[in-house]
Amino acid sequence: MHEIPIVYQGEPGANSEEAIEKFGLMHHLNLKPVPVRNLEMIFDEVLPSIGLALIPIENSKAGVVIKTIDHLLKHEVSIIGELYLPVVHNLMGWAPPNYGGNGARLNLRGKLVHSHWQAIDQCQEHIIRRGLNFKIEEDTAGSARMISEMKGDNRYDHLAIAHERAAALYGLTIFESHFQDDPLNTTHFVALKHPSYNFNIEKRIRGEGVLKATLAFYSVDLVSAIQYVLSAKHQGFKPETFWERPSQVDRDPTKVFNRLFYADFEIPSRKKVVFERYYADMRKNHNDGQIKLLGIYPAHDFTFKNNPLSK
Repeated sequence: MHEIPIVYQGEPGANSEEAIEKFGLMHHLNLKPVPVRNLEMIFDEVLPSIGLALIPIENSKAGVVIKTIDHLLKHEVSIIGELYLPVVHNLMGWAPPNYGGNGARLNLRGKLVHSHWQAIDQCQEHIIRRGLNFKIEEDTAGSARMISEMKGDNRYDHLAIAHERAAALYGLTIFESHFQDDPLNTTHFVALKHPSYNFNIEKRIRGEGVLKATLAFYSVDLVSAIQYVLSAKHQGFKPETFWERPSQVDRDPTKVFNRLFYADFEIPSRKKVVFERYYADMRKNHNDGQIKLLGIYPAHDFTFKNNPLSK
């Protein structure tokens, strides 16, 4: 089976690499991870040529990745699949001289830990417990690589939060595993397809008979948005995610707090056509561009009960 390139945000050793591996195994796809520095480069430069990406959209502790939502609304891409990945964070760095191997007893107070903002957020309580300062970087694995390249005694004052494969790849020592605050820490990834991609990969992505639909729409008030969600529920579509924020689209000073709403619905596969009719009806009540169907795709059969981190 030939390799299928797929883009992810970060550097080799990132959590997204594991997500791509798991997604490929789930759907019997031979995926080749292609690292890209940040989301802006993925959407603006790389995705139009490679055609596929797997990116995080939400975390069970840190919440929605707002930049991902913004790019999904701005660019003509569609969601074709999803993955829920249990994420284990690790605190790592250069082992000091005469290190005895017990990272829990190592005094790290005042040292500077580097990582992506989502990882920092997911480990905030542990960072405070160990008396660490932190600095936001573009990537978890990139932070580990940066520290591995430091020279002199100064290197012992810097740490990274990253996947264990980053420690192995860049020769760092893990001082504390399971550094995340929530034992069930889980990140929701979505697989994206660019319109220029001409391989019908959707036929290879299969679920368990349940689909998910993702919508984003603008509304002037919360009541109208809730009515849309409830009308979908009454037609047999189970709301799974409902999230909102200021729209940042209409820069009229009197409308700066118009709302953007984002919603996921669970759909029985036999009702896909019914949902498409529901979406068409919603569009009739909105101006073009006011509502966008981001994708209808197989749902990942994941619950926190089968999260291996809970065992």
